[in-house]
Amino acid sequence: MPDEAEFVAEATAFLVGICELSDGELAPDQDLLNAGILDSLQILEFLAFIEVKRGRPLPAGAFSAESMATVRKAYELLTAS
Repeated sequence: MPDEAEFVAEATAFLVGICELSDGELAPDQDLLNAGILDSLQILEFLAFIEVKRGRPLPAGAFSAESMATVRKAYELLTAS
C-alpha cells in the first residue's frame, strides 16, 4: 500500500488523466466535488482506483462524498477497515 505522498502523486496523475486537466491544475487539497472536477462516472473510476491501491474492496459504508472530497482525504480510504 502506498504512503500518503505516493498516493497523492499517483491519484493526482490519475485524476489529471481522466478529467483531462493540465499538470499542476489539480492541488491535493482542492475540493473535487464542489469544484465540479469529477462527474458521476469519474467518481466511480476514482473509487475503483482507490480499491486497486488498497488491494481489496472498500467496506460497506466507508465511502461518502466527504471521504473523497480531496485527494488527501481519499488517502484515508486506503486504511478504512
